[in-house]
Amino acid sequence: MSTKRIERFDQLFPLYVIQSFSFIPGFVGLFIAGIFSGSLSTISSGVNSLSAVTLQDFIRPFLSYKMSDSAATLTVKVVAVFYGLLSIALVLLAQQMGNILQATTALFGLLGSPVFGLFILGMFVPTANSRGAFWGTLIGQTLIAEMDPTLYTPLVRKRVERLQRLHNENYCQKEEQDYHRNGVESAPIGTIGQLPPKSHSDLVLNNLKPISNIFRNYKQHLSLEAVKLHKTYGPLRKRLSSGRYPGDLLQH
Repeated sequence: MSTKRIERFDQLFPLYVIQSFSFIPGFVGLFIAGIFSGSLSTISSGVNSLSAVTLQDFIRPFLSYKMSDSAATLTVKVVAVFYGLLSIALVLLAQQMGNILQATTALFGLLGSPVFGLFILGMFVPTANSRGAFWGTLIGQTLIAEMDPTLYTPLVRKRVERLQRLHNENYCQKEEQDYHRNGVESAPIGTIGQLPPKSHSDLVLNNLKPISNIFRNYKQHLSLEAVKLHKTYGPLRKRLSSGRYPGDLLQH
């Protein structure tokens, strides 16, 4: 980065391969082909899973007739093509996200924790219902999207740079006015001022931010389970107060 040979940290490993193995004929091309093949295999399995889930959970339940196997196969192929085109269109958005590894971690925490929470709820809570699972997943995703700093890093960085630039400009203008008013050189014209010292609360929040970033998956999972258990045991408490036994509840 300091030598300006690369612009992002994602380009560090390809630069290492080019510098270290360029003397081997065809090795760099083989390396690039391996990266693309690994990415395409992951994308193809994801597109296949999305198309199958879309057919099973979002198309078939709303049909008034039983879909034949040939029609289901054709529908899955059309849906897979749609998801493939959508993935290609998202490339334009991915190039604006900065560090790919950081963005991948953020998206995995946003989308992976709800699935993990659903499995935990289904395995260990026999009275779980769809209401608790739905609201827990929705609220958990909303909370992690609000608390995840990686989703707002570019905007925050631009705002801080703009505020610091405005502060420095105001500081320079103030020093120049003092210089002309007093007739003495109170400070060199053009001195770059520093931002005011941060308060204790700001320092505490900044120190907690890395911890919040690392453990965001666990935060979301805990919030998911809290909401799911609340939505699950709310109706359960009413049924128990009516005199029904837990053994009867498992049948409903």
